[in-house]
Amino acid sequence: MDPYSYVHEYDEVHNDVGYNQPVLLIPQSSDHFASLYNNPEYSDFTFYFPKSGNCLYAHKIVLSCSSVLKTMMQSGMYESHSSRCDIEDETDDEEIFCLLIKSMYCTSLKVTPELAVPLMMMADKYELRTLFKTCESFLLSNMNYKNCLHIWSLRNYQRFQALVMKSEEMIRSTLRFILFEKLYLQMEFDVFSEFLRMFCAKDTKDVVRNWVGYDVDTRSAHFILDLREAPHKLKRQNSK
Repeated sequence: MDPYSYVHEYDEVHNDVGYNQPVLLIPQSSDHFASLYNNPEYSDFTFYFPKSGNCLYAHKIVLSCSSVLKTMMQSGMYESHSSRCDIEDETDDEEIFCLLIKSMYCTSLKVTPELAVPLMMMADKYELRTLFKTCESFLLSNMNYKNCLHIWSLRNYQRFQALVMKSEEMIRSTLRFILFEKLYLQMEFDVFSEFLRMFCAKDTKDVVRNWVGYDVDTRSAHFILDLREAPHKLKRQNSK
């Protein structure tokens, strides 16, 4: 459909005079606006990704949807003078950052439940509240064993608590699948210990075996040390 075409529809609208009249509804030119995403034509701001050498072309008026980006462009620093920002922060993954910017141009995005987690975190970082709430709602409805551990890792942040509670339910019900997920196998020892305490108090055999097996040389030492320390910990607890 031609994005500039007008569609005449009648609607029952009560105006000040007190009678109904026809209303002209003009559809948004969403397809045309989306075509401006990463389009160098009329672009007045560029994001540069040093690792890949890629550029992302944008428009300042669109970027001002984010109060963080708006402040950066008005700061009087390098970015505001050069109209360019180098994305060097390791937390700003290129794929996710591009999705974040694309959300400002498009009325819909194709995002998997796995990508929705880092996109929600980045939306929080750049203060895009609508995108944050949209991702949160999407994840509450589409949580699975592949993304619930990532969500559980946000447990220390109060604003993610609704999702974290749902992730704990998901972990308990899909534990046998989670034990083979990369995010589980790559857990640091302190996080793994908390995971054991919360979700595997009764049966730890398979849980420990899978985790240790991912890096036997390094991780087996943790349990040897714990076994050596166990009598001393017990003695200290009994003396209290």
